[in-house]
Amino acid sequence: MMESGKRSFLITGDPVFLEKYESGKQFYLAVHSAMQRETPRDSELYVLLEKVDRELDKWQTQVAEPLINLRYAVNRNEAQLEQVIQGVISRAGRETFTRISQIMDQFASSEEELLYQLSESSAQSLQSLQIVLIGGPGIIIVLGTLLTLVTAGNIDHRLKSVTQASLQMAGGRIHDHYDLPEGRDEVGRLATAFRQMAETIRRQLEEQQRTNEELRAANATKVAKEYLEQIVQEYSAFAEEIARGNLTVRLQVSNNNDDLSLLGQQLNAMVDGLRTIAAQV
Repeated sequence: MMESGKRSFLITGDPVFLEKYESGKQFYLAVHSAMQRETPRDSELYVLLEKVDRELDKWQTQVAEPLINLRYAVNRNEAQLEQVIQGVISRAGRETFTRISQIMDQFASSEEELLYQLSESSAQSLQSLQIVLIGGPGIIIVLGTLLTLVTAGNIDHRLKSVTQASLQMAGGRIHDHYDLPEGRDEVGRLATAFRQMAETIRRQLEEQQRTNEELRAANATKVAKEYLEQIVQEYSAFAEEIARGNLTVRLQVSNNNDDLSLLGQQLNAMVDGLRTIAAQV
């Protein structure tokens, strides 16, 4: 497009043909920029694209633009058309276009080689994928079965540990230590919950025992107090009767042989003595 627009302008001198030259230039820049974006910078293909750009720049600055400027000079009657004709006849840009064509042929050959390598690699990958697709399910089934058996056996063993500990605790072995499984799976969380439950039960039993002991102590104190109050009342009534001169009164003394019982027996003996003395008098 650039070459065609340039030649049309050189022949006719009409600047309208340079629009094709500029359109071709913009189209080249767009395509060249897109190819550079798609090509790795460290590759041979990127180097070839840069060579094309340098050759085209050389053609523009050394051939196309000088001839276009000379044709403008002819339009202004500042140069002769024969000069333009000689520039065209010299075919000065032919070598540049030949080098650009050679570079692009090399670029195309490299692309074809790269595509061939990718095709071979894809074929090998496809073959490997076929092997995996054919043999993979069988291997997965075998491994899955083995994994299931191992996992199920492990879970069964760990569940038995928790079950055995539960049975022992149900039998009253609250304070025993149980070797339970660890882990973050369901069995591990179950074992952790069991340990927490056992510890809670132990604490509650210990608290209940302390409470019962305190209640028993309080009850014993209360009974002793009531017993003492009753004995004091009986002894006080006994003393009042004696003070009134009633020497026939007697204390109901138990056979506990404690201090209060002995005191009651001695008081009864004292009253008997007083009654004997009174009779003698």
